[in-house]
Amino acid sequence: ERLTRHKLNDKVIFPMVLDMNDMVDSNISAAP
Repeated sequence: ERLTRHKLNDKVIFPMVLDMNDMVDSNISAAP
């Protein structure tokens, strides 16, 4: 159960982290 929950958390958290990184990159690129 713990391993399954960990894998599920990875699937949910990693995309969120990647999205946040993309947002940060976009903000840096958009900055003058």
